[in-house]
Amino acid sequence: MEIQKTLAQVGGVVAAELEQLETVRQAIELKKGELATLYGIETAAVDLDELKSQAAAVREQVDADKAAWQKEVDEGD
Repeated sequence: MEIQKTLAQVGGVVAAELEQLETVRQAIELKKGELATLYGIETAAVDLDELKSQAAAVREQVDADKAAWQKEVDEGD
C-alpha cells in the first residue's frame, strides 16, 4: 500500500510539472509570435525611414534641376 501511495504522489507531481511545462511552452510560443510581430514592425519602420530619405533626396534633386532650368530660362530672355 505504501508503494502505491508514493507512486500516486509521484504521479501527481509529474502531472503538475508536465502541466506547468506545457504552460511555459505556450508562453514561449506567444512571445515568439510577439517578437516576430515586433521585428516586422521594426523592419517596416526602417524601410519607411529609408524611403523617406530617398524621397527627400529626389525632392532636393528636382528642386535643384528646377532652379537650374529656371536660371537658363531667365538668362535666355
